[in-house]
Amino acid sequence: IDLTLVEDGDLCVIDFDINKKLSIEETDKIRQNIIDNMLPANIGLVKTAHGGLHAYCNRDGYTLPSNRCVKCIVLDNIEIDIFGQMFKYKEHGGMEQKELVQNRVVGPNSSFRETKNNKRETLEYEVVNDWANMTHLASLREILDSWNVDIEIPFKDYVDKVNMREFGWQITEEGTIDKMNDEIAQACVDGLKNLEIHNYPQ
Repeated sequence: IDLTLVEDGDLCVIDFDINKKLSIEETDKIRQNIIDNMLPANIGLVKTAHGGLHAYCNRDGYTLPSNRCVKCIVLDNIEIDIFGQMFKYKEHGGMEQKELVQNRVVGPNSSFRETKNNKRETLEYEVVNDWANMTHLASLREILDSWNVDIEIPFKDYVDKVNMREFGWQITEEGTIDKMNDEIAQACVDGLKNLEIHNYPQ
């Protein structure tokens, strides 16, 4: 993935999840329809292991409500997630934020093994188009505008979210804002003990 095609932090992935109950032929037809009718040419395309599609584009300053917008658009047999790039220690306004959620997607030309119906198989993420020679990636705003979709939040709401994350604020029953105390923080940590983690790529 050529990250020089976007400004630092502006890489964005639109994840098209196609109904897994459909036949391979129906899935292929829907995926091709997405490519032909919903996306511009200057976008990086990767076919996912289960027949969906990842479209790499330029967030270009579009203020998403979250850097993980899951099922933010739902169509017939398609659920669309939008993942914004975010670094763990990204600087904002000259101050370093701590412990931001990172998004990870399986990169192009990757593979992993999965057991299904007692059968082990290798699944692959295949590059669909040649984006090695692109000079820029299409912007998320242009793509969403072409769908008549607007999920952008006002800049003030974005700043409030940054402040909440940066300073760990909580709103009390009285409506005042307090920092999380050590007892609550420890209870949150203790609640994760013995938690079973399933590490499947998304």
